[in-house]
Amino acid sequence: YPHPGALPVTPDLADFGSAKGIWKKADLILKRIFIPKMTMARLYNISPKSWKLPVYYPLRFLDLLKAYSGMGWRLLRHEHLALEKARQENEAVRFTEWLTSSKIG
Repeated sequence: YPHPGALPVTPDLADFGSAKGIWKKADLILKRIFIPKMTMARLYNISPKSWKLPVYYPLRFLDLLKAYSGMGWRLLRHEHLALEKARQENEAVRFTEWLTSSKIG
């Protein structure tokens, strides 16, 4: 996770910053917390068939809150620097997608 004083902007945070409306933002948050079981199991190094797996979702929420709440709050408040970083991240993602989808030759 990023340094606590840093302004981390992941592609997900950039999407959050550009999302219109509270329901779209809430949907993005829930999708990042409730990731697939296999991904959760890999992330927390437990068996995907473990009965303990659901217990890790609140832990994931706390981990995400700790790592990204600062930037998320700045985006919600429409702070210029945060919005600019989110815009730059969105552009970088689009550029990368363009590069990887281009056919050579």
